[in-house]
Amino acid sequence: MSVLEFGSGYSTAVLADACRVLHKEFNSWAGSSLRFQRPFHLHSVEESDEFLGRTETMLSKEARPCVSLYKSNVIVTEMFHRIVTLYDKIPNYAFDLIYLDGPSQTANLSDIRGFSFNSPDRMPMAADIITLEFFLPPGCLIIVDGRTANARFLRSFLKRQWAYQHDPAADVHYFELQETPLGVYSELHLSFCLPNGFLLNGSSGSDDLSRSR
Repeated sequence: MSVLEFGSGYSTAVLADACRVLHKEFNSWAGSSLRFQRPFHLHSVEESDEFLGRTETMLSKEARPCVSLYKSNVIVTEMFHRIVTLYDKIPNYAFDLIYLDGPSQTANLSDIRGFSFNSPDRMPMAADIITLEFFLPPGCLIIVDGRTANARFLRSFLKRQWAYQHDPAADVHYFELQETPLGVYSELHLSFCLPNGFLLNGSSGSDDLSRSR
């Protein structure tokens, strides 16, 4: 399992420790059985030097080898005639888990035709996941921490077979890629990550993404 995080902080420390535990238990087997770069590793992308510094101090000595921190600037651009943000540098790996909690409102102060995310009225509309969608493996889980507008944007433009659920109490959105394996290695990978099947209920009514896309 490989993890991509947009926006660093306390979540980085939690995810890093989970990767540490999995790496200790399964890395030897995964290295010889799965066709996968750096299993059980967290790749955290952050635009703020301040937050990168804070995050570094939160990581335990034992978990630090399981984390790569990336400084990446944020671009304000257009996609599908919508104004969005993109990080200008993302890690070159395949990811089973993506945690979206970035960028911040002050990540880029530029505007498009006068419209800017540097406003208390709105959060950035991160579109990085859209650009990566067709490289994500079956079983991939996306967690959107709050950022309901961004989650609705993803629901509108993701094209593969995603199941969706929202936990209103925690204000967390979940997307799971419920597709069949791509081949032998993909099947082995999927059976390791999800031995009991997919996590999200595939028939949760209006909270499901359409399967007809």
